[in-house]
Amino acid sequence: MKNIFIVKNITSGEVNSPTVFRKDATVQGQLYSLIKTEGAEPTGEVVCLLTNEEFKANLDSIEFGGTNGATFRKEELRFSEEIATAFSQAQAGLSVADGNSLFDVLANTSHRISRGQVSLAYYEFNTITNPLVTQEMKDFVNGMFLQHFDKIPRDLS
Repeated sequence: MKNIFIVKNITSGEVNSPTVFRKDATVQGQLYSLIKTEGAEPTGEVVCLLTNEEFKANLDSIEFGGTNGATFRKEELRFSEEIATAFSQAQAGLSVADGNSLFDVLANTSHRISRGQVSLAYYEFNTITNPLVTQEMKDFVNGMFLQHFDKIPRDLS
């Protein structure tokens, strides 16, 4: 069974062959390599094991020569559900009034999440300065975003 990885700034020497698939892309000046292999795990600055869906989403992404089509969008929507769940959990521990206020503060981010616009949601989330969005919440949610971006890189400029 082949394992599928995405590697940022690869240091191992995998090349396309009958037993290895490799496709590279440069995103914001960083080299990302999709690797499908039965061999040893590749090495690099960041190495992530991918699901088949994440691999297909990368192949469908603009960064790897795709069109950000249906396969890419499906994975973005799946991840959006994870972020929406995190927001819902954050509101669950609050009073109704504070939960409603937090809902309003997150409105721009939530709207983008509901449409599967992950990059735009990340941008909007990081413009929030309201104290209802605590540093702990920012760190947790940004950690989720950044892990997703490690697996499906994109230009965030």
